[in-house]
Amino acid sequence: RRVFFDNCPNGMPTDEVTLAEMLRESGYATMCVGKWHLGHRPEYLPNNQGFDRYFGIPYSNDMDVSKPRPPYHEFARTSWNNSTDPSLYNVPLIRSDGPMEYEIVERPVAQATLTKRLTDEAVGFIRRNATEPFFLYLAHPQPHIPLFASPSFQGDSRRGLYGDVLKELDASVASILDQLKASGIDNNTLVIFTSDNGPWSTFSYHGGSQGPLNGSKGTSWEGGFRVPAIFRMPGKIPAGTTIRDMGCGLDLLPTIATLTGATLPADRVIDGVDLSRTLLHGEPSARKQFVFYNGRDVWAARQGPWKLHLKTARPKGPMTHDPPILFQLDVDPSERYNINGHAAKAMKALPALIETHLQTMQPGPDLMKAVDESARIQ
Repeated sequence: RRVFFDNCPNGMPTDEVTLAEMLRESGYATMCVGKWHLGHRPEYLPNNQGFDRYFGIPYSNDMDVSKPRPPYHEFARTSWNNSTDPSLYNVPLIRSDGPMEYEIVERPVAQATLTKRLTDEAVGFIRRNATEPFFLYLAHPQPHIPLFASPSFQGDSRRGLYGDVLKELDASVASILDQLKASGIDNNTLVIFTSDNGPWSTFSYHGGSQGPLNGSKGTSWEGGFRVPAIFRMPGKIPAGTTIRDMGCGLDLLPTIATLTGATLPADRVIDGVDLSRTLLHGEPSARKQFVFYNGRDVWAARQGPWKLHLKTARPKGPMTHDPPILFQLDVDPSERYNINGHAAKAMKALPALIETHLQTMQPGPDLMKAVDESARIQ
């Protein structure tokens, strides 16, 4: 298991330091809205991970099913991919305003109106906290399968239901930006828009598109990892600038610490790098390399434009490459042309990078191994 399921008794260890915990120490009001998915038991919910308030669903919107379902490779060809049937799921909508406290507001959550309600909750939080520092983490469950859109957006896009969902998410972002302007804090608020993985090709046209990139969710190809990232702060971050250097989600913690003056935890290794000077001044990114995992195994590594694959995904299971395959992403972002015989320095440097990286890693507990039906939210 790669993620926490609705019958996992565990969650993200509470001794980890989240963005919310770091910012709350600096006097920020904090709220999590939307999908959490880091443990659904009370001791793992957002209110025990640095958030003052929480409103959302505790795991993916395709979990906690009401009856046995087919394997995912058959999923898209069955009624389970019929997003007009919410009765297939029993996902709860939770509100929590204090540690170890939560209320199930609705079960199963009415997914067709969830995007709108999460947006309203986020806008209300901004309005109430506009005169003090605040951190809002808004994680919309859409466009994860199953797809749902509010009635006013259904049938509104030429792209079908997936397009309807994206148009509603676009409207959600507009509502949040409008509230920042109405509250007079537009120029003093950093807005970050990004995603956690590429499209889910198992679900065909309901799963999105990776464009010219190779691979999709669940692979180490660029189509599985490379996602949009938009940073907006008028007057601080130059508008219309495209940064083609490398960055990743790990870099948000140290970057936000610098931008806000918050203090990073000093008792642990911080894997992220500070991107603040890249955002504010256009300097080259401090992120020069990245190691790609599938589960606990290293499948690929990147250094600058060079990316080496040890293993790649295929429908029947992983393929091991011996020798590894190499791509130059600045001229071949689609990873079509293996040049392992034409770049001797990269073929030497990248395996060494992986070996050095592995020497710094210590295996932790398998938090997602255990399953327990009694661990479900009742």
